[in-house]
Amino acid sequence: MINILITGSNGFIGSELIKYLANSNKYKIFTVSRKQIFFYHINIKNYYINDSNIYSFFNNIFEDIDIVVHLAGIAHQFKDNLESKKKYYDINTFFTKKLLEQSIKKKVKKFIFISSVKVYGEQNLNNDPNKPFSYLDKPNPMNDYSKSKYQAENIITKLCQDSYTDYTIIRSPLVYGNNLKGNFKRLIRLLEKNLPLRFKSITNKRSYVSIYNLIDFIEICILNKKSNNKIFLISDSTNLSTPELINKISLSIGKKNKLFFFPTKILYLFFFIFNKKKDFNRITSSLTVDISNTYKILNWKPKITFDQSLKIMFNNNGN
Repeated sequence: MINILITGSNGFIGSELIKYLANSNKYKIFTVSRKQIFFYHINIKNYYINDSNIYSFFNNIFEDIDIVVHLAGIAHQFKDNLESKKKYYDINTFFTKKLLEQSIKKKVKKFIFISSVKVYGEQNLNNDPNKPFSYLDKPNPMNDYSKSKYQAENIITKLCQDSYTDYTIIRSPLVYGNNLKGNFKRLIRLLEKNLPLRFKSITNKRSYVSIYNLIDFIEICILNKKSNNKIFLISDSTNLSTPELINKISLSIGKKNKLFFFPTKILYLFFFIFNKKKDFNRITSSLTVDISNTYKILNWKPKITFDQSLKIMFNNNGN
């Protein structure tokens, strides 16, 4: 049986990954979170940490761990101030470094880190979806979130270089599925209200990955030694424009979308006036990735399509 430590166990990805792996007799799962949320399962052991016990806790648990899947981190800080920015580096970078150092000290076999495609930037070159990011492209993180993730990546590759511990870094686009948060959830809430949306003129493309494909890929990385000391890009098999995304979600929740054409330049002015330029860029920019190298090395392709993922997602939510 493989002993796996999963950080961020109460998060969107962590909770789904734990349930998925615990149903196999291959794994013993050790969960770590800052909230006292417990998984009652014979193959799961829960741990709660806080600022006062965090590093002493690591000393006690790591004797039993084969693989660490590091999911804990922050992606959205809504206050744009120094304290909020500092949290990105404290949690995404510094905490990762301390966790990895302890993993190396205790001779953990593999350290799997979930990063972001945004280490390459906020959009494709010239905003062209036909020029997707590949694993060979030079990173160019543009904000504190992506910079903190990229700094963590560099720490991982450097510290693991001459150690017993191997690493796998997964650069993921936006993840969607049950209990999701952020912009994807807000879009669903808008569509449930059947509000008219001025986005039909947008012609961008973006990559996404469903939680079901992501956890399948994480398990591949746990089991396959070909993933050792490599960085992978993943996504679903389909890239979608914002109108295509809205159409698919509307169909899945049984709502008729009210998309209509509206000049993009005027739309930008509305977002600019209300200080929502970042939201405008997310809605209109292209951010696609090339996963051909992932397939070449691990023979991995997404198991289910975007439409199938939405069907599972909304059936589970009772829609």
